Amino acid sequence: MMKNILLIFVFLLVWTSNIKCDEDVTSCVGEDVNDLPDTCLSIDTRPLRIIGDVEDSVLQSKLKMITKITSGVEVTETEIETFDFLPNVIILTSNEGPALKFHRNKKLARMQFPKLEQLKGKEEAILFDHDQFPTLATQNKKGLADLVRLREVAKKTAGSEGKVTCNNFLKVIKNEPPQGSNDTVLWVLCAIFSCIILACLLSYAYEKWCKAKKDKDVEKKKDTQKKSTKLPVQENPKNK
Repeated sequence: MMKNILLIFVFLLVWTSNIKCDEDVTSCVGEDVNDLPDTCLSIDTRPLRIIGDVEDSVLQSKLKMITKITSGVEVTETEIETFDFLPNVIILTSNEGPALKFHRNKKLARMQFPKLEQLKGKEEAILFDHDQFPTLATQNKKGLADLVRLREVAKKTAGSEGKVTCNNFLKVIKNEPPQGSNDTVLWVLCAIFSCIILACLLSYAYEKWCKAKKDKDVEKKKDTQKKSTKLPVQENPKNK
């Protein structure tokens, strides 16, 4: 009798300890966000999936602590306008597909990852699959700024030897692409990126030119003043 009681006690002890471990898990396998533990700090093996109507409060409580995702994120058919639910993620990569995949989100116009330092996918870092973001981003300066920021992170991740181009940074799949081109929106975004970068370079060059011109004018003025002080003072003939 005592032996059976002891076995039951040991079984209950092991069972309760396993429950506690599950509650305190910090390294999680990717799954639907609704089934994700609240204590995850990293996600691997399978993508983190956000599908359909999910309450903002659920996304915030489940994702706010995550700092590392190495299996990608998939956001599908949501009503999200600004994706800012991974405020602490530092590493966002995938060896199986894109690091970020957005599919049929009708209102998505912004993406914010304030602490992101690494962004890399198997082929492209970001995939928009029949998603509205590329269209809305071309009408929204802040949305374009978000993409420029992500491109800089992807470029930094690739390092000095890696090249980040429009093709390996993002890919756009549309429902009805225009005849003769399947990547019209992609090239529009690339053209906008190029214009922004060119504008920054021209602005920097103009500032350098203005500074150099100002310094030259100052030096010229100093030289003129020095020459004027060295000239001999001529006496007035009337004073002789």
